[in-house]
Amino acid sequence: MSLSKAFIKLGLSGLALMALAACQLPEPQRVDIDDTASYFVSHTDGKFTTTTNHPNVSLPLSKTMSLTACLKESARSREIINHRFVIQGGAKDVTINTDPQGCLIWDEELPFNYLADEEYVTISRSLRPEGVQTGERKVEFIVNPWSAKIYSALDSRVKNPIPVEKASLSLQGTGQKERRSLWLDWVRLNVMQEKISGQKGSYILEVSATLLMERMDERKERQLIPVAYGKVDGRIRLICTMHPDGRDPMRVVIAQMDHVKAEVVNGNKVFLNSKFTLTEFCPTTSFLMAGVSVTIENGPALLAPFHGLYHGGPAQNMVGPMFSAPDGTFMDRFMKDKTYTIDRFLSEGKAIYRNGTKPLPGMNGEPTLAGGPVGQRDPVVGPSGVITPGAQNPDPEGSDLLQRFRVEVRELQGMTYGFQNQYQKMRTLTYRVRACVRLGIDQQAMRSVTFNVHKVNGQSTAVTTLDDGCLEFEDSMTYNHYANECWFEKSVRLENKDYGFNEEFKIQINPWSRGSQWFKDVRWLPTSDRIARCANRPSQILLDSYFMEASGTRYQYSLDEQMNLNQKRQANIAVRPQLYRAAFDTSTGYVTENLPAGKYLLRYALVDQSVQDFSNAGALKDRIYAVDRTVISVREDGQIIDQVRFSLPTESLISLNLLNQFVLEIMPLREDLALAPDVKGRELEKFVDYNHAIQTVPFAAQFIHRGEGGGLRKLENYVGKSLVLELERPFLRAQAEISASQVKSSKKEIIARLNGLDLVDLSREDQSLAFRKKLSASLPNLVPTRRNEEQPPVAPELMKSFLETGKMDRTLAVKMCGYIFREQWTQNLAGKQHGLLDAKDEGERVSRLYDLQADCVKLFDTAQSEAFDIEFQYLVKNPRLQGRESCARNEDGVQQCAVEVVPERVDPRSFSVGNSFSLSRSYGVHDGYALEGQVELGISKFLGIGVGGGYQIGSSENLGQSNSVSFSQDMSLVMETLQFKVKAQDAERCVMVRVNPILFDREDPGFWGWTFTEKRSIYAKYLHPELTDRERWAARQKGLLICEGKNMGRAVEFTESFYMVRPSTPVGMLGDEKSRASVEGLFATMRGVNDMTAFMARVTYSDKIPTSFQRELQVRQLDTTKLREAFLRGSRALPGVYSTVRPLK
Repeated sequence: MSLSKAFIKLGLSGLALMALAACQLPEPQRVDIDDTASYFVSHTDGKFTTTTNHPNVSLPLSKTMSLTACLKESARSREIINHRFVIQGGAKDVTINTDPQGCLIWDEELPFNYLADEEYVTISRSLRPEGVQTGERKVEFIVNPWSAKIYSALDSRVKNPIPVEKASLSLQGTGQKERRSLWLDWVRLNVMQEKISGQKGSYILEVSATLLMERMDERKERQLIPVAYGKVDGRIRLICTMHPDGRDPMRVVIAQMDHVKAEVVNGNKVFLNSKFTLTEFCPTTSFLMAGVSVTIENGPALLAPFHGLYHGGPAQNMVGPMFSAPDGTFMDRFMKDKTYTIDRFLSEGKAIYRNGTKPLPGMNGEPTLAGGPVGQRDPVVGPSGVITPGAQNPDPEGSDLLQRFRVEVRELQGMTYGFQNQYQKMRTLTYRVRACVRLGIDQQAMRSVTFNVHKVNGQSTAVTTLDDGCLEFEDSMTYNHYANECWFEKSVRLENKDYGFNEEFKIQINPWSRGSQWFKDVRWLPTSDRIARCANRPSQILLDSYFMEASGTRYQYSLDEQMNLNQKRQANIAVRPQLYRAAFDTSTGYVTENLPAGKYLLRYALVDQSVQDFSNAGALKDRIYAVDRTVISVREDGQIIDQVRFSLPTESLISLNLLNQFVLEIMPLREDLALAPDVKGRELEKFVDYNHAIQTVPFAAQFIHRGEGGGLRKLENYVGKSLVLELERPFLRAQAEISASQVKSSKKEIIARLNGLDLVDLSREDQSLAFRKKLSASLPNLVPTRRNEEQPPVAPELMKSFLETGKMDRTLAVKMCGYIFREQWTQNLAGKQHGLLDAKDEGERVSRLYDLQADCVKLFDTAQSEAFDIEFQYLVKNPRLQGRESCARNEDGVQQCAVEVVPERVDPRSFSVGNSFSLSRSYGVHDGYALEGQVELGISKFLGIGVGGGYQIGSSENLGQSNSVSFSQDMSLVMETLQFKVKAQDAERCVMVRVNPILFDREDPGFWGWTFTEKRSIYAKYLHPELTDRERWAARQKGLLICEGKNMGRAVEFTESFYMVRPSTPVGMLGDEKSRASVEGLFATMRGVNDMTAFMARVTYSDKIPTSFQRELQVRQLDTTKLREAFLRGSRALPGVYSTVRPLK
């Protein structure tokens, strides 16, 4: 090309550039214009993405570059989109298409040596189009893989980069002479004694450090980079040195460990450890050093090993973590000269020679004392390591004064402890004893030496000393936790035949103490403290308050044999007890602590609030409502959160409406309770432990059923073994008396006698036949020829049918009417010459008996209930409440069922009882006259016809004065009704037959004088006039109790109702509405409808107004005496008997 053409082309290019600048086109990053190229490079960029590391050490081998070159058309400066280009100049050609922005983006792997000097290197790539575009362009990048940087070739921030032709050599560090070494930082060395046997010792050396490596950055400054992984091969030498700071230091390697293998862990941590054996020791006045060398197995060529030298302490303290301070002189020389090693350091000093002998190889191939030629011997140390008598030491400071071994046991220490059987009185304290054993002359820890230990618990065991020369063993002792606190004197004996050691050590142990002073080595005590002492004072279990969760109350019901309803009220109780224990080292001689966790017996009683003096518990039987006990658990935090039950018999239900006292005692239990988990009630007393130093102290608090709790006060004045047990005796005695009385009253003979009934036992043939004959006898007849005629006895089938169906045959009814009046009304009463029937002579007696029998039969023909009061009595055996079965599936899917006794009906109802009284008085003056006449004939009441007439005339004058007073009172009461289904295993069936008692109150119509009027019933009229009120009442009850005399042989089921009437009193101001005096007169319990009906009838009463307004009558009427008497008269229900008007199926 000629010069003119060149200038023309250059001019055209300049114009093109000016035109592009005018259009604000980007300037190419590299001027590389090809006449034939139809495009140009508008922009280049790049970045490093991923790194490929060395397989044996965490050094990068290569990095991946992501390079970008953006292209535009030369003619129109438009992006070249989706055009194929071939990129050449890398490890391999890359063919790609431009992206929507007209850019080529490709990845290349760039190998480099991480340990080479860091440089900026120029790389070049050629772009060759395939398609419509023509011409070839070159792009250059300046890369630094060490710092992961990529720049454009024209970037002014990079000065003098390595040219393209030298890039490969620079990246691989070819020709670099200086190597980069490994480096250990934070070096920690620890020597542990494993075993000493005879004249040699086995040890373990551990080295921990942070592993780093050197490199030079772009400013040629040294950097330390963590090594993340790699396998390390190390050499460790223990060096004994004398006069380390003098002109002629003396050095010898006493242990050398080669090829100690380790792997880098936890980022860049390395741990080297190795065993070694010493048969000789350094002079006691020398110092220890450690030389550590490490290299990476199969590492890169430019990575040099590390050599380091570290100072330790005096040689006599070899064991332990004592090496850490690097030797500054050695490390400076190593940094400057990577060929400086531990061997060169050792060669620069004199050797220490031992007894003129060369070192022997260690046992089992383990490294032992290292080399050096034989030199002068130390004149002080003899062949066996003992002092040579008379020898002169030319160098006192460097003399070796080793002596033979002897064993010293330092102060024994008691360490962590715990308890076995912590729920029992006899506890076993388990603890660990630490005994540190030292070589007497140099106080070296005796590592891995086995001693035979004879322990406190009588056992022997072989124990080996640990790395610190201490042996630890577990021991135990059993003691009574509730006895007086004492220091027990015990002994431990250590024995080792190899060292000829056998020594006993006396110790004192206080298992009660919870502080650090519970274990003492007697050797270290003053003479005055070497005698064991005890705190001979009683301890107490204190209670400050209790909380009872009313919402958690549960009711459980049961029946006793006499059909009395017993109620168990279950509640959650929380108490925080404390043990006020006699102890040492306190100003008061006592310490208050949580009651130890375990099982205790909680005794408790419910007593009336009026009781203040508990000295005579036997006199409180009617003020004791419940006594019980339960096993409770004291938790680890010292609290009691458990359940209690109040078993309230019928006689104690009054406490539900009272403010009571809650008396509690807590007692420890014997350990054998665990062998009898099903023991309950009074049987638990057999397991109470009295072998202790705990004084029983009762506590009391106010208690209301459904209350939340309250503060407990100590009953200071009580002196005795157990207040609750003293309260239980009269309580149980009273319950036994009631039960015995009820058992007696539940016999059919007693039932008949108390109710004035004739008992007929159909199972006794003689009695049955005699009764049926009496039943069939005719009434005495006025006709002599028929008076003594005998009638056949009533057929037994009639009696059986009556017992089974409750329906009386008319023949039987006629006989029954005759029997009651003939046999029961005519018998003379006790102490009297007459019976119930009033008759002047035999004729009147027979006539009246006929009248009574005839009326009775007439009423029977109307309805059986009109003539007779018939009631079936079942003397039940083993009655039990019936429950409802509920089933649910547990976590394993197994269905589990339980029977819960709940009332069929719970019906609380309120009602009021009124008590009223009124009184009036008047006087007057009457003056006048009157004339009156009247005639009357009347039968209008019955026939509706009446005639009458009369005349009256008169005159009067009245003057009068009157006064009156009235008083009324309403009592608010609540009646609770519980209805249960009951099943008895068997029962004897009886039927009670009486003349209907209503007949005695009936008024019969009759003719009196000239007028039809009402007259008394013949049943009341024919009663003897000299009868007392009680005898008149007995006349109403006369009848028969007919029993089968044997059990039915099957179970019977029925529904029974239980009633409780209690006052619903307002809050008192002058008096305590929760006192027994306020409640007991208005409280009653009943069973059965008959009992409740009789009670309601007794509550209703009336009385005449007194004839005078006297004060005593006012007092009587203003009181509720009559009403209270109705509550105190008792119930009619028979113990152990179910009453019903219809027979059970």
